[in-house]
Amino acid sequence: MPIFIIFLIFLAFCPKAFSEITVGFNIPSSKRAGVGIPCQKMVIDAISMLIAKKPRKCKIQVAMYSLDNLSILNKLNEAITQGIEVHVLLDKEQNIQAIDRLSDAKIDSFKGALKTAKKRAQVARRNFLENAAVTIIGNPYKKGVAGHEYDKIRVLHEKFSIYTCEEETAATSAEDNPNAVILGSYNWTEAASETNYENCVKIQEEPGIIEAFKARFEKISDIESPPTAFAPPSTPATGKAVVSVTPKVTTSTSSSTPGGSYVAQHQKKQEYEANKKPTPSLDRLASPVKSPSPLKTKSGKSVGIPRAKKSAE
Repeated sequence: MPIFIIFLIFLAFCPKAFSEITVGFNIPSSKRAGVGIPCQKMVIDAISMLIAKKPRKCKIQVAMYSLDNLSILNKLNEAITQGIEVHVLLDKEQNIQAIDRLSDAKIDSFKGALKTAKKRAQVARRNFLENAAVTIIGNPYKKGVAGHEYDKIRVLHEKFSIYTCEEETAATSAEDNPNAVILGSYNWTEAASETNYENCVKIQEEPGIIEAFKARFEKISDIESPPTAFAPPSTPATGKAVVSVTPKVTTSTSSSTPGGSYVAQHQKKQEYEANKKPTPSLDRLASPVKSPSPLKTKSGKSVGIPRAKKSAE
């Protein structure tokens, strides 16, 4: 029997031998000519699959740099109303910027359909933050502000989402199994959907990969969780968002780097620069020197730099 026929029979009776991977690429709206928004659709379809699994217990876990996409927010809000647990990690600085982009003052600066869309996004985002389990994490750089120096910066630049339902087994077909991970460059923002070149990958039929990203999500949550003494109250029955307090970060001064840690070396450099005496000769060499202009003939051609006349002996 030909090897190709054997391979086809193998696929027919062993459909779970390979992962189910879907790849999407976004193109800016000005260039896509009706192609659609593959990454946005991929996310919405994944959420819809979980909604269709009701009454099974399902969960969505999202680690996202930025989030303000109206279509995705509406679908997430629908999932929450259907009893799906939604846990989200958002970057602190990007969350502040998203709030500013959808502020009343900014929305009032728009007109017509764009203003209406921005207002809808504002309402959808506020509802989402109130009803999902949201953790705002990170520590952005702020010049001259204690606790926000370069060595204390923390940015959540992750862009992945996990979709799982209980009692899903390997015997379920890929079309019916909602357990998946979506990752890539795609942020859940209007800009990523409308103006950016982006990529996204959906991975199914790979429990190991799904578990790895679940572990990653929990690891970030554990790192950013506040100390026990400052822990926020438990989630109220109304399902309001739980926003974590940014924990204090201690920087170790120990380092295998010669000369001590980065912080210690930086401090030594600052002290050295402050106490350094100026060197006249080096300052003179560092100052800009004007080069003499070349001579030009009547035709306008350059004939070089004039030489000094020799003194008479």
